[in-house]
Amino acid sequence: MNPTTIVSSSVLLLVVASLGLSNPSGDPARERQDPMERGKTSYAPVAQTESFDSVKTRMEAAKPAIQKRHLALLQERYDLSDTPSSTAKMSRGKGVQAGVRVRLPEGVTWEDLASMKSSEIREKGLWPK
Repeated sequence: MNPTTIVSSSVLLLVVASLGLSNPSGDPARERQDPMERGKTSYAPVAQTESFDSVKTRMEAAKPAIQKRHLALLQERYDLSDTPSSTAKMSRGKGVQAGVRVRLPEGVTWEDLASMKSSEIREKGLWPK
């Protein structure tokens, strides 16, 4: 390779690399934004200021309420009854649950939903919570 090709290739590589390191969203405000201002997160902070025993006690106390809220949401969305199929079985003989499990809003049928656009479903409040 001649020196001109090497220099040209190096410059091209540097330009491409610098483009990849820039802000991918293209939003200059995001670069200056404090991470804590972006909103709350479900992740625990990396720098722990609370003792392990305190965190464990707090989370154990909150667990029943979280489970109750989650079960209520599942029961609202799905039919959780045990109705195994008499013909369809899993590999060790356990019956596969039969029937449709999704609960539709009162007065709505699958045909109604099939005839609507997704935006219409959202506007009418038929989208799952």
